[in-house]
Amino acid sequence: VILRASFSLVFIFTGLEGKVVSFPTETATSYVELTPQHEEELEAFTICLRFNTSLTRSYSLFSFATSGSNNEILLWSYSQSSYSISIQDNEALFSIPNGWSTTGWPHFCVTWESDTGKAELWLNGKSLGTETLRRGSTVKSNPSIIIGQEHDSFGGSFDKSQSFVGNITDVHMWDYVISSCKIKSARYGGSYAKGNLIDWDTVTFHKSGNVIIEPKVEEDYY
Repeated sequence: VILRASFSLVFIFTGLEGKVVSFPTETATSYVELTPQHEEELEAFTICLRFNTSLTRSYSLFSFATSGSNNEILLWSYSQSSYSISIQDNEALFSIPNGWSTTGWPHFCVTWESDTGKAELWLNGKSLGTETLRRGSTVKSNPSIIIGQEHDSFGGSFDKSQSFVGNITDVHMWDYVISSCKIKSARYGGSYAKGNLIDWDTVTFHKSGNVIIEPKVEEDYY
C-alpha cells in the first residue's frame, strides 16, 4: 500500500516598505492575504490605501471576511465616481463630486465607529461625507483580509469578475478612528501615519497566483 500525502506550500513574507503589489491580469486566483497584528473584535477602525487601475467595471479594494460574514468589512468600487463601504453586509454608497479626480494614484481612507455608526470615506485627504452603518455592532475577530479579490466565502470562493487588476500600495489599518490630520499625513506618506493593525512596511503576508511585487517610485504618487 502506497500512501500519498497531498499538500501545498504557503510562503510567508514580511514587510512591503517601498513596494507596490501588482495584479496584472483578471483571475480568480491572484491575491495577497494580510495578517493583522492582533485579531480581537473591533469597535472602530480606519483603513487607508493607494491604488492605480484602468478598470471600468466594479471591483474589490479591501475584503475583510469572518466566519460570520463574507463582507464583515468591504471597500468596493462601482465606477470611478461611485464607491461603497460595507460592514456586516450593510452597504453605504458614496459618490465622487464633479471636479474631484480619481485618476493616477488616488488615496482612499475609510473610518467607522460603533458608538455612532458613523462611516466616512476620504479621497485624497478630503471627506466624501458620512453615513450610518451598523450602530452598536462589533466587527468580529479572526478575519481573513484580502487585497486583489472579494470573499464569497470565508477565505475563498473568489470570482474573477470582482477581482482587482492594477496596483495597490500603502495599505494601513488602525483599530480606532484616526484624525483628519493623520489621514492627510497618510496621503503624503507621513512617517507617523502607520497602522497599528496593518502596517504596510512591516505586515506579514502571503501571495497567491499572478502577483508581482515591485519597487515604488515615490514621485508617481503625490
